[in-house]
Formats: sequence, structure tokens, C-alpha cells
Amino acid sequence: GVYRKVRVNASHADSLRHPYLPKPMARMIVAFRVQQGDYRDLQQLKALPLVNDEILRKLAPYLPLNP
Repeated sequence: GVYRKVRVNASHADSLRHPYLPKPMARMIVAFRVQQGDYRDLQQLKALPLVNDEILRKLAPYLPLNP
């Protein structure tokens, strides 16, 4: 199926729903953004414990950084 895009810089954890994005990871993404500011590069997600190259590769097409 076609999945909608998830705006990591504008969404709260409950709206970061995607088959490749479990709820604990969504919470970490939002918590990191609150502490560090908006994501400028998806590679920043690799600093999070649950994110690895494979997950990032799968998620990248669905995570636009622009509002």
C-alpha cells in the first residue's frame, strides 16, 4: 500500500503513525526534537537508540523535513 508522509518536525508522537515506526521510536523522535530543535537531516535520527541504517532507509521516503 501507499503510506502517507510523516512530518517529524511538525508532528507529536501520537500522529507519527507508520508501519515502520513503532510508538516507542515515535516518542524518542519527538523527545529528541524537543530537546535539540528541529531535525535538519534525517541522519540525525541515527543518534536515537532504536534507529539503524535499515530502519532509516525504509522510513526516509516517508519523512519529509520541510513543513
